[in-house]
Amino acid sequence: MHHYPTGDSTATATFIACQFFDNSTEGPGGAIYVWQGMIETWGSVFLGNTAGEEGGAIRFAANGDGDLVGTLFLANSSQDDAGALHVAGSSGVAAIVNVSSCTFNQNSAVNNGGAIAMT
Repeated sequence: MHHYPTGDSTATATFIACQFFDNSTEGPGGAIYVWQGMIETWGSVFLGNTAGEEGGAIRFAANGDGDLVGTLFLANSSQDDAGALHVAGSSGVAAIVNVSSCTFNQNSAVNNGGAIAMT
């Protein structure tokens, strides 16, 4: 069981030309988990990240948003849904994630969405 923070968050993070290699978690989001707030990636690489739950590279919870531009997702994996990118919604609230000029290659998931899943 996960314990998540409560309250509003205006946290933002921008990653430009960053590399996220071989990160792992037993939970969601092998490299990044966005519970609240927003992230941007520009020209970054997510390689070989793994998650025991959703989102081998990144998981956006219902209150998390993102812009992903020119980012490579390669050989990430999930033991649940979304080998690379998981975008979630819950109780009428949904994450908003814009994806532009990204490449998804050789990502895998045990269940749904080898590259991307939206639930």
